[in-house]
Amino acid sequence: MRGLRGHPPPGPREAMLFLRCRSVHTFGMKEPISVAFLDGGMRVVRLRRCRPGRLVVTGRRRQHVLEFAVGSGTRIGDRFSLPARAGR
Repeated sequence: MRGLRGHPPPGPREAMLFLRCRSVHTFGMKEPISVAFLDGGMRVVRLRRCRPGRLVVTGRRRQHVLEFAVGSGTRIGDRFSLPARAGR
């Protein structure tokens, strides 16, 4: 998976979600990003600001990763939800 590498930085209301993922890297990126580690209930349990060229590995309570722009206002305890899939 390439994630945000090779793409412009995400806008203020944009993010990329990785389900069942517990680590990310910022190799090949030009701008720092924020990374939220989510538990199984999609609640933010850890936040990191990641400069380019870094590897970030998290613990076992974290199940998903959300990459987004620095300064979005996301905080520990915030909860996200997935939209219902078409055809379900």
